[in-house]
Parts: sequence; structure tokens; C-alpha cells
Amino acid sequence: MNHTKQYSQSLALHNHTQLNNGYQQLQSLPHSYRRRLPRQFKTTLISVAVALVLGHSPQARTATITVNTTNPTINTDTQCSLIEAINNANDDAATHADCPAGSGADTIILSGNTYSLLVADNLLFHNYGENSYNGLPQITGVITIQGNGAIIERAAAATEDFRLFAILTSGDLTLEETTVSEGITNNSGTSRSYKSHGGGLFNRGSLTLTNSTVSGNTADYGGGLFNSGTVILTNSTISDNIGLDWTGTGGLSNRGTATLTNSTVSGNLGSGIYNSGTVTLTKSTVSDNRVYYGGGGINNFSQATLISSPVSGNSSSRGGGSSIAEPSPLQIARSATMVPTGEGGSSIAPDKLPS
Repeated sequence: MNHTKQYSQSLALHNHTQLNNGYQQLQSLPHSYRRRLPRQFKTTLISVAVALVLGHSPQARTATITVNTTNPTINTDTQCSLIEAINNANDDAATHADCPAGSGADTIILSGNTYSLLVADNLLFHNYGENSYNGLPQITGVITIQGNGAIIERAAAATEDFRLFAILTSGDLTLEETTVSEGITNNSGTSRSYKSHGGGLFNRGSLTLTNSTVSGNTADYGGGLFNSGTVILTNSTISDNIGLDWTGTGGLSNRGTATLTNSTVSGNLGSGIYNSGTVTLTKSTVSDNRVYYGGGGINNFSQATLISSPVSGNSSSRGGGSSIAEPSPLQIARSATMVPTGEGGSSIAPDKLPS
């Protein structure tokens, strides 16, 4: 065989093996990271693997957009507002000339002030039969908001109901050092038989909260946060939210995948956490939540794992107590898994307790 041809075939086989290994490594990354890569580099996951095998580092397209006014609305005034910044980041363009153009995975920087919204920005239609308003543009791209202690709130003088954030299936939002407060979600559809979801945040994509707080929000289910996608909370708090339905969730209503680490769910009116998806708590606390019916702490109907996470001081007027059969307060030093036990909430199954 021709040496050049033999070398080319060997090189092709070597690169194919490397490509396969590289692609498998990318596939093994957590789902939230895999979702980010194609959007961050504006290409496919396999193209990222090819670039890495060939020794090229794919160049991520990013933009930093600094908000320099506390007025969150759209104005042609040379000042970059929060709504204008989100629109530019979603569009990867200079949709509003007052802000830099968005480009790929964008970072919006706030200055630690309070951003009060008086009116809704848009109407969300979704498959739970609910039509509800959002104060900020729906998140459809990869966006990080560095709040630096900022508060994003529905203004006390607002005359209509709306939540603050809605993240669609294509969206990936990270909130850092940000408080989301005073959102109210009310179904605007023709029938109130459909309940409202997510007073502060409604997530169908990817949502990450770091050193952030969700408080003082209201909805039928998920007064603070409703999730049917993937949500990760680290060093964050969901507190003092309201679930209006008599079996409603004041804190986190989860139908997707939720991971809480070093976080707190407390003081909510309605269950602290409702779970019909997968929820994992590590070194987190669920306490002092109150519901009329069901589980006051964690109302679990699927898979919930608690690792060194106390659940205590929760209450239910009927049928569930704290939602966990435990000596009060409960502290699980090692991993345990909660399984559903019926309409009264959940308990730690004895055969699942750590030995």
C-alpha cells in the first residue's frame, strides 16, 4: 500500500476515534451545559467536537450589555434600559440603539438598584390553558443577569397583574445576586378553571439562580417559581410567596428537574415545594411553610432526594402536616429518597432511609 495513503487512512481513523471520544465527553456533560454550547458558539454540538479534535478552540460569541437607567421601559433616550437590554440579547442584534447589540451568550449588568415595572410587556400563551402577562420580555436566548444586589419588581403602583420572568424552551437564564419580587400571575383566559403558574418566574427552559432571592410573589401554583424545564438554585432563597389555590404551592412548583444546593424555601403560604418531577436538595432547608390542604413542606408525587437537608416547622390545616413523617425537626445526615404516599403529601419510606 502507498505509504501516503496508509498514513492518511491511519490519521483519519485516529481523528475519527478522537472525534467520537470528544463527542461522547460533550454528551456526558450535564443537560444544562449541553444546551448552552450550541447556542453559545452558534453551531452544533458535533461541530464543537470537531473543532476541539482539530486543535481549534471554538470562539464563543458573547456580548456585555450594561443597563444604565433604573427606568426599565423602552425609550429613545441614549440610556440602556432592562427591557431594551433583554430584547437585544434575545435578538442577537441592536434592536434598540440605546444598548449594545446582543451576540450569542450575553451578560446584562445591573448596578444594584431597584427596577420597578408598572405595566406588562407581553402576553404568554402556554399549554396549561393559561394566558398570563409578563413584565419583562420572554427569555429565548442564553442570558446572564448580574444583578449586583438588584431588585426586579412589579411596582406597587401597577394596576395590572403580571409575573416578572418567563423562560421559554429555547431560553437559558442565569440570575446572579438578584431579587425577583411582587409578581402576580392571574389567568387572563376566558375560563378561571385554568390555574395560574409562576408569580415570580415561569420556566420551561433552563434557569439558574445564584445568590438570589424570589420573594413576595403570588400565583395559584408556584407563587415564587414554576418549573417544567431545568432549574438550579445555589445559595438562594424562595420565601414569603403565596399560592392562591387551596392546595397550591407558595414556593417552588416543579414538574421538571430542580436542584437546590445551600438554599432555603421558607415562610411561603402554600406548600414550600410541590414536586411531580425530580427534585434534589443538598444542604438546603424547607421550613415554616403553611398550606390549607396537602403537604406544608414538600408535597411530593414523584422522585425527591434530600441530602443533609432539614424539613421542619411546616404546617397543613388538613391532610398532610409537614408532608414528611418524621420526628420534628427532621434532619437527614445522609441521602434519603422520598416516595409518594397519596394525597396527604409524602413521607420518607422506611426502606429508603440510610442505614
